[in-house]
Amino acid sequence: MSDSSYEFGTVIKAPRDAMDWLAQKLDDLYAEDDEESIDSHFIIERDPDDPTEILVSTLNGCSFEALSILEDSVCEMQRKFGLEEPWHLTYSEISTDGKQWYTNGGAVVCYKGKATHMLCAERWASETTDRLLKEQTENNT
Repeated sequence: MSDSSYEFGTVIKAPRDAMDWLAQKLDDLYAEDDEESIDSHFIIERDPDDPTEILVSTLNGCSFEALSILEDSVCEMQRKFGLEEPWHLTYSEISTDGKQWYTNGGAVVCYKGKATHMLCAERWASETTDRLLKEQTENNT
């Protein structure tokens, strides 16, 4: 069985009324159960000088579920307020099967309330490395 943790930091920008709504939504998540507080997954900072943005980052990693909650909340905000500016988040995944550690990563883009994912940065990195090594070998012969 694998145990994974996700790390990221992102800035979310939107008009003030949308940001007020999102900040309240993130504050209210899991309010009934302190054990599952969103604060245990995220650090949420709002710049008092710029109320149109917040910084969200992880504190000692988060679960994929918590990452999905943030994505869903941003997509919901985009739909609710008719926002058309895309937002993206890249993340790293650190996991272990108890014997070996693995790293990976991915990204999500929310646009007009819909999310698109790029999973498995490890596969892309491996394929790119293999391609470059092949090109290097061909150029040296």
